[in-house]
Amino acid sequence: SNPDGQLREQQMLEVAARLFKERGYRGATLQDVADEIGLTRTAIYHYFSSKEQLLYCILEEALKDAVARFEEIAGSDAPPEQRMHRMVQEYISLVIRHTPSWWVLLSDGEQNLPPRQYRRLHRFVRQQDSIMQKIFQEGIESGKFSRLNPKIAVFAIAGMCNWLARWYDPKGDVDPDTLAGIFMHILEHGYLAPGNHACRTTAMESL
Repeated sequence: SNPDGQLREQQMLEVAARLFKERGYRGATLQDVADEIGLTRTAIYHYFSSKEQLLYCILEEALKDAVARFEEIAGSDAPPEQRMHRMVQEYISLVIRHTPSWWVLLSDGEQNLPPRQYRRLHRFVRQQDSIMQKIFQEGIESGKFSRLNPKIAVFAIAGMCNWLARWYDPKGDVDPDTLAGIFMHILEHGYLAPGNHACRTTAMESL
């Protein structure tokens, strides 16, 4: 394979990801990507057959990285609560870095991507979920986590993180670290102030 070609391909992916972020997936065209790099649109077609193909490659790269990172965290010998903490932070940063692409995958990836590609991306997402579920189960067994259904708990966490792609504005008044801090606080301590947990225990007992 040609190293110059790979570099050019990587450049196209980065520019496309940035333009999707600035103009939205619907708003950015292959012509915009070509203009930004100083190429003709025909030159882009040499690497990518369509805008969908670009979207797929951006997401595949992001998700492969995420799964590899999740596996690395899961395999460390840190206690489950530390591993879960790191995974959620990783998840938040993944969604923030790939906001427009991520949102297209979640909201209408099925319409925008060929079925085989969509299924492949979804397999990565399911891998992420199952790694987190395994850690959640370990946290329950070690006595550190509440005895909640791990699948539901992880879907709730994933829902919080995924929805960031819909509303979070990195140029807004909350930077990513502050945001991650708020999410982690809600997940690890709930939203009640210390000493106000009486109603939580009765709610838990009734489950």
